[in-house]
Amino acid sequence: MAACLTDKHVVTRKPHRCHGCARVFPTGTKLQLIEAVDGGNWNRSYWCPVCEEVWNEGDYDADEGVLFGELRRDNGWEETRQRLEGSNA
Repeated sequence: MAACLTDKHVVTRKPHRCHGCARVFPTGTKLQLIEAVDGGNWNRSYWCPVCEEVWNEGDYDADEGVLFGELRRDNGWEETRQRLEGSNA
């Protein structure tokens, strides 16, 4: 079972990939930062607002986690992206 050390929103100082959708976000983007320890392994991941909402609205098991880029394949991901970012983003 993973232990969450950090769960906060940050403004990035360099480009980062969202763990949920694998998109690259430029410097200065507000992303959710999650740091956790699981089985002695430390992990840091960034989440965009779209994936954060898809995760919160979905039926995902926090103990099982999500594979890199997996949330983009969720049936509601694109609709959530359009609602939050606009249809041309």
